[in-house]
Amino acid sequence: MPVRQRWLVFLFCMSCFDWLLLATLCSISLGHGVNEQLWLEVIHPNDVAFSYKIRTARNFGGVLGSTLRHVKLVATDPEDACGQTLYNSKIIRGQVALIKRGGCSFVTKCLNVELSGAVAAIITDNNPDDNMQWIEMVQDETDRLVGIPSYFMLGKDGEMIIKSLKNHRVGSAIINLPVNYTHTSVIRQPPWDLW
Repeated sequence: MPVRQRWLVFLFCMSCFDWLLLATLCSISLGHGVNEQLWLEVIHPNDVAFSYKIRTARNFGGVLGSTLRHVKLVATDPEDACGQTLYNSKIIRGQVALIKRGGCSFVTKCLNVELSGAVAAIITDNNPDDNMQWIEMVQDETDRLVGIPSYFMLGKDGEMIIKSLKNHRVGSAIINLPVNYTHTSVIRQPPWDLW
C-alpha cells in the first residue's frame, strides 16, 4: 500500500476513534451515588445565597442529565405536596420544587410535583431546627416510578429558604443544581449549619 493510502487509512481510523470517544463522553450523565455529597447553590435572595448540602433519594427518582443553572426553586403550595392539586403548579412547571417532609410518602410528594411539571424535587425535613440529621428517602413499597431527580435537604436549611421567600414576598429562589466543589477550597455554607 502506498504511503499516501496508509496515511489516509490512519486518519480515517483516528477519526473513527475520536468520534467513538466523543460519543462515549457525551453519554455520561450526572448520575450521583446515594451517599455522595451534593450541593445546591442559592443565588437569590441574597440573605440565603449560600451552598446547601443535599442527598439523593436512596432507591427512587430519575437522574439529572445536566446541571440546572439559574432555575427557580419553588416552595410548593400546600407545603407538603401530598395532594395531586398544587395551587402553584403553573409556577412549578419546568422548575425545581421545594417540599416539606410529612403527611405522605416521599414518592407521593415527588410524583405530585412531577405531575405539575417539576424537573426535580427537594424535600426538606419538617423539623425547622434540625441541621444535622439526614433522612434516607426510600421507595414506599407501591412500585410507582418517580421520573425526576429527588433530593433531601436538612430542615434548618429548607426553613431558612422558605422563610426568606415569604419575607421577600417572592415565589421562588434562583438556584444552581448540583454544584461541583471538587476543585474548590471555599464553599459558602450557611452560618447556621455545622461544618
